[in-house]
Amino acid sequence: MRNINRTLSKFLLSLLFVMLFVSILSVSIVSADTVKTDDGSYNYTTTRETVRELTKGCNFIYNLGYTTRSKVNYDQRVSLFSCDVSENSDIKVATWAILDPSHTGFIRRGLLEVAKDYERHNPGWIVLAGINADQYFPTFGTGIGSNGSYMYIPSPYYPMVSNGDNWFTISALGYATMSNVVGFKNDGSKDPLVNGPRTANGFMLYVYDENDNVIDKLPVDGLNCDLGSNKTVVFATYNDAKDSYKSITRTANSDETIYYVSTSELSYVSNTTAWKSWNDRAQDAFFGKGVIASTPDSVTLNRGACFAIVTSNADVKAKLGVGVKIKVQLEFDDGFAGIEEAMGYHTVQRRGGKDQNVANSYNSRAYPRSMFGCDANGKVYLMTCFGDNSSPLQGLYAQEFNAVCKKYGITDAWQMDGGGSVTSIVRDVNGTGELKYNEACIEASHNKKVDTYEEYRYILSGLFIVMKSPELDLEVTEKSDSSVNLSLNTANLRTAKGEKYDSVTLKVLDKNSKVYKDFEVDLEKEVNTFNIKGMISFNDYYCELSYTKNGYEQQGYKYFNFYTDKAKPKIDVLEAVKVGNGYEIKISLIDTDDSIEKMYAVYNDQKYEMALHDGIASCTITDNIDINKLTYQAECIFKVAKQEKETVDLEVRYFKYPVSDFFSQAMNKINEMIERFSR
Repeated sequence: MRNINRTLSKFLLSLLFVMLFVSILSVSIVSADTVKTDDGSYNYTTTRETVRELTKGCNFIYNLGYTTRSKVNYDQRVSLFSCDVSENSDIKVATWAILDPSHTGFIRRGLLEVAKDYERHNPGWIVLAGINADQYFPTFGTGIGSNGSYMYIPSPYYPMVSNGDNWFTISALGYATMSNVVGFKNDGSKDPLVNGPRTANGFMLYVYDENDNVIDKLPVDGLNCDLGSNKTVVFATYNDAKDSYKSITRTANSDETIYYVSTSELSYVSNTTAWKSWNDRAQDAFFGKGVIASTPDSVTLNRGACFAIVTSNADVKAKLGVGVKIKVQLEFDDGFAGIEEAMGYHTVQRRGGKDQNVANSYNSRAYPRSMFGCDANGKVYLMTCFGDNSSPLQGLYAQEFNAVCKKYGITDAWQMDGGGSVTSIVRDVNGTGELKYNEACIEASHNKKVDTYEEYRYILSGLFIVMKSPELDLEVTEKSDSSVNLSLNTANLRTAKGEKYDSVTLKVLDKNSKVYKDFEVDLEKEVNTFNIKGMISFNDYYCELSYTKNGYEQQGYKYFNFYTDKAKPKIDVLEAVKVGNGYEIKISLIDTDDSIEKMYAVYNDQKYEMALHDGIASCTITDNIDINKLTYQAECIFKVAKQEKETVDLEVRYFKYPVSDFFSQAMNKINEMIERFSR
């Protein structure tokens, strides 16, 4: 017995050690770790943090801690997402906002919807994590300062660049705030962010080839003006009152040609000198992209996704024509040359490893905040804190956020929009690879947790960490309640963006994120087929790709969901009781997946519909029929996603024959015998 106890003790001790080790792998518990700002006036103490790798070079850090003010501790919660392009060239920082369906501006939505819209418009890229970005003008008006209204809404306070498109070079705040923007190089260098004085270098006309590559850049001399001979001007409508757009008609002179883009990807006047009467910061700023539809002698531009190039320049005429794709945007200076992503900010928090003086009424209060920054090694961070000066979470002073930055070695940091707009999202929180809210502040109650993006505040723009991920060209070719045949087209895997993957694995996981099957993909084949058996009926499964590339393995996060069919129902017990000339029929069903929509008893092609209740089907048939010749059918829905109905014949497992029939048959036989012997 003593040996058994000793063995059991060793086992329990070993089990405890394993559990502790696993816990340490997933959660790092930190003793009180206090960091102070440079002047010692503010502090942040970490009590616990969780670090989880989203992919190589990208981590999610969840920090729980407290700040101390006037000897009182206040609970805090901070989320940080890191992006190290030097570790993984397949990740980068990206900006995005959702285009209005009219392609004449933008719309506000929850951050999760902004992220999903980014993925829709940037195939081959997925969002790993993100936070809300720049503040925006939400309402119509001319109160740029106090009430935050503007003639063109919604629009950000500061410049913004997405995918190399200068959507907002000059915002409503004009040249004075043009420098409140940071560019993201995404090049793996130790100076990954570009900030400093910005100036505009005028409009530029981009010309694309049939493969969407820029083949020429030509100067444009102005917006909605006439500049004389050998010049090029872009014409576009703009709003001059609420829901009212300026109508512009332009007729070509003898030496001019009009190139009309009738339906553009975007036609957007974000600022114009025509607003000088109410805004002394009014400047000409425009972005337009689309395909030239015609070269009319005259054009009228009203509200809509249209703009026109009017030129008398022979070099420009030689490059343009019907069917040519073009872009017109206001350029930044050379410091932003080649910058594909840029976002505006409110205040510089840290620069060159030193805290900046940010004291003001907005910063020196507990508040939800969003920031971004970088460390000395070139790693970029996106950060949010939650709360609103109330229990259970306070939120941070901007100075206290600087202490958080110091803890993680963030040398340069900038603050963006705060308050109820503060939101963060992250992929794979629940182990299914889904992109979900990490947490967010809400209009009505900043500490209430909700599940759907409709309940979060609508914002304009997002700042995301995104990753290259090949399209998962997968389809279900055949399936039943216990098996599935899958077909995987490997074209995107063999030549994704011109890059070759070393190895690719297709994993089939159940609804609990447990790997059900694991297949190595043969990249030499154009199509891989997989047959999976022994599956559970009416269960949710999904597929994911993981791959080895450039010597490291990373998850693809491309998911494909499917359900197995519902199982075919059966009749467990059938009872039939004689009622006059007919029968009362009662059936106990085995229908584990609730597939039956309608149930019938069938006799000589006549259907008798049965009532369904709590797994019992019943009906009374008054016709004089032979009970042994009744069959049973059910209308079932097996393929739930498509709601396909199918009529099936049901097997009877056990027939409980009516007692009255046994006796009646026996008495008939007896009477026949009596009659024969009586003759």
